[in-house]
Amino acid sequence: MKRRECIRTAVFAGSVAMVGSSLNAESLPVKKPNFLFIITDQQRNDDMSCEGNPWVKTPVLDSLAAGGTRFTKSFCANPLCVPSRASISSSLMDYEIAAIDPKYQLPTTIPSLGTVLRSAGYRNAWAGKWHVRPTYALPGSDQIPGFEILKTDAVPDDRYGKPEGEMGGATTDSGWTDTAVAFLHEKQKGPFFLTLSLINPHDVCGATEKKLADMKYPAELPELPKNFNSKSLVEFPNGGRHSASGVHEEWKEISFRRHLHNYYRFTEGIDQLIGRVLTALEETGHLQDTIVIFTSDHGEMGGSHHQIFKTKPYEEALRVPFIISGPGIPAGVRDTEHFVSGLDILPTVCDLAGIPAPKGIRGMSVRSILESQSAPWRTAVYAAVATGSEMRLVRTEKYKYILINRTEDPEVLFDLVRDPGETTNYALDASMSEVLQTHRKLLEDWMKETKDPFLNRKPLVPEKSGKPKSKKGEDNN
Repeated sequence: MKRRECIRTAVFAGSVAMVGSSLNAESLPVKKPNFLFIITDQQRNDDMSCEGNPWVKTPVLDSLAAGGTRFTKSFCANPLCVPSRASISSSLMDYEIAAIDPKYQLPTTIPSLGTVLRSAGYRNAWAGKWHVRPTYALPGSDQIPGFEILKTDAVPDDRYGKPEGEMGGATTDSGWTDTAVAFLHEKQKGPFFLTLSLINPHDVCGATEKKLADMKYPAELPELPKNFNSKSLVEFPNGGRHSASGVHEEWKEISFRRHLHNYYRFTEGIDQLIGRVLTALEETGHLQDTIVIFTSDHGEMGGSHHQIFKTKPYEEALRVPFIISGPGIPAGVRDTEHFVSGLDILPTVCDLAGIPAPKGIRGMSVRSILESQSAPWRTAVYAAVATGSEMRLVRTEKYKYILINRTEDPEVLFDLVRDPGETTNYALDASMSEVLQTHRKLLEDWMKETKDPFLNRKPLVPEKSGKPKSKKGEDNN
């Protein structure tokens, strides 16, 4: 078994010392801890300077990571906003929720973060993007089950409670941060769970090649990924929902580099806003009794395979940050071994709060691996891709197996050791038949366990001509 890296560091000094660290029950607060849950939109797991990315500076997130535990093998359950966020709140696969409500709006019959914590005496508040239908929930409503919905003047009144296609394109992260800070400065009568859900770096989606060309840039732009010129092997039949808007074979290379530059600037903006909220935690005396969890709903292709945005089964779109910090949490740990998922948020919060987790959920509490790296843990993670019967995958230590709802080459097997850029389909290699069969069985068992309708799919036949177009309003996902 590989040892996880345990790094305690003065972030800005650049000195690193290796130390051991683990959670123990005695170090957790006696009373129920508060929680600050921060979720960004479209932030990939290496979009932080603490991950060695030289093109972005995130001192606040670096500091948060240095004071807690950072998981590098962190995956979303679906690389698309709405289904991913539904899974985070419920610890269920998105299609399990869609079986009850096709729009993913969490019905009251499904236990979720808000309802479970409220029943345990928590005051729950949500500031920012909800996006499990609608985008910004209506204050005073029950559109976010179990949560008090905070309001900011940065969002016009007529945009609350509306579907994403009717939202417009205003950036409101600063206003939501003000709202979260104001909440923290309120006198709390009991434990609280505050969510700050920021839009960025998602606003990078608004750029066209012409808009990119009209902006000013530094002399040195981010380098393109090594798999930039590698043809994608996993396209949906007929383009699939959301696919066409992210594929840019016609873009010049300079446009992709400009896109990456802007992407990192949006990230640096949210880093500063998160700093304001963490400062408010300290000013209000809650720093010592609040557990901070930071993640994102999905990643960003960033030019890999000539693509940007999300809805792809590639590492760039699937892997997201996952940092947990606070009282009793091991500090300075960079865990490179354990697979974690957005499904794990709910059971982890329940465990740390001393609340029984709902029955039938799919995630696991990371508390066990915070306590001991040798604790039993999963050896694979699973994801659905986009919406409907389009694609499913299983990711293990060395391989990724993808099953695509298409008539031609429906199986893709990537060897992530030999081919980290995911450029070769080893499902076509006879020498990999045993590996292929093992991963077929893993995915089939998971689909059966979760009653996945993909099992009864009807393979889609590609269109003979015509280029697919994304539907109006869907880019907000």
